[in-house]
Amino acid sequence: MKELKDTQLRIKHSLHFINDKARNKDINEKIHSVKPANLAKIAYEFFLKPQKNPCIQAIKSDLRKHFDPKLSNEDKLVWFGHSSYMLYFQGKSVLVDPVLLGNAAPLPFAFRAFHGTNIYKADDFNELDYLIITHNHYDHLSKKTIKNFKHLIKKAIVPLGVGKYLKAWGISEENITQMDWGESLDLDENLRLHCLETKHFSGRNANDSARSLWASFVLEGKDKKIYIGGDSGYAPHFKRIGERFKSIDLALLENGQYSQNWPDIHMFPHETLQACKDLNAKALMPCHNSKFKLSFHSWDEPLEKIYTLHKALGYEFDLLTPQIGEILPLWQKTQTQTWWRELKS
Repeated sequence: MKELKDTQLRIKHSLHFINDKARNKDINEKIHSVKPANLAKIAYEFFLKPQKNPCIQAIKSDLRKHFDPKLSNEDKLVWFGHSSYMLYFQGKSVLVDPVLLGNAAPLPFAFRAFHGTNIYKADDFNELDYLIITHNHYDHLSKKTIKNFKHLIKKAIVPLGVGKYLKAWGISEENITQMDWGESLDLDENLRLHCLETKHFSGRNANDSARSLWASFVLEGKDKKIYIGGDSGYAPHFKRIGERFKSIDLALLENGQYSQNWPDIHMFPHETLQACKDLNAKALMPCHNSKFKLSFHSWDEPLEKIYTLHKALGYEFDLLTPQIGEILPLWQKTQTQTWWRELKS
């Protein structure tokens, strides 16, 4: 109860809430916009139209072995599809937005994971130093996953207002840290976490719209920095973050589920590339694709478009496109194969 009262007090005094509702920093920008005339089309596309989802067979890597610090202390990453991934950075394991069980909606028949993408279970993981959640949408915060992984999680870090979900699902409130934009947290002597803005929105039902914050994060090590982008439309905050941190070594940015029906909340591929440039990032790993159909485009369009644009326009930063489940060593100038083309053919 004390934690709930403390959270309510922090929300009341936060510059990023008005009347207990979160808002974007650039206040004149819309949080989201879905044109009413398109609601029928959207409902048909996602709930009535017969779906033919792809089979994307993820790679089953030995996570216990690869993420065992006794065997290897190399910085690395594994992507689980959409915006779920695990980092091993500066000697710590960090699991981000895990949706590894079930689907991306409150109803079991809606927004199911593509065949072959949900192959990892809690038994495949070692103990996790940190869980980071960027916001409370179903495709980033999964009740089923949290309840199944709670015994592995040492510390959970979430945006202000999101802690109540984790507590309700079995994570002790003493192991949950809620952060507001602009706050920083020392994880250990070699690792610092910064909570930063994005241009998005929150809500899991009609009653809690904008009742919690959405966020991005920078993991700052001794000599490397990783940007955890969460969800965001393209906006000036990327340039502000780039100016503050000078150089980002790896940016994990959304690239998928975009539409002209909601242009303010998700970036198109050309915007993701520009956001990476604004961040002064040395490498980009695009995510938010290849696991759920949450928009009208084909599953492989985001990867194909960003790959083609990156190559054609000559961006200086590296583009990393690992396959789901592939172990990706960080800080190597590597462009992985265009695996989605092989699956499509």
